Amino acid sequence: MSFEDILKLQNKVGTKVYNEVAYGSNKNTETRKKKRRWKFQPRDQLQFLRQVVAVKKPTLRDPRFDDLSGEYKPEIFEKTYKFIKDIKHREKEIIQKQLKRTQKSNTKEGETAVPSEED
Repeated sequence: MSFEDILKLQNKVGTKVYNEVAYGSNKNTETRKKKRRWKFQPRDQLQFLRQVVAVKKPTLRDPRFDDLSGEYKPEIFEKTYKFIKDIKHREKEIIQKQLKRTQKSNTKEGETAVPSEED
């Protein structure tokens, strides 16, 4: 068949019918692709509802206000954390010694000492 005859037949019968006869039917369900519901959906995604297991959300609690942590007893607190007072006392002594050294070195060099609170 010549190209002219094919075009005449296509115009006479219609493009859809001509394509079905010439190239075969596209309506076969086996060869037809499944349409996706939305553009970015994976092609191999199965279309069924899944049973989702509920995840337990961890409950946050503040031990300061929670009864599970026990009651506040000042005597026990003082015994447990008395080492903090010792650390503060040692640090204060170290800083005072350093301050005295710097004041002595400043006076030896001829500079004026750090002004006292009386001035």
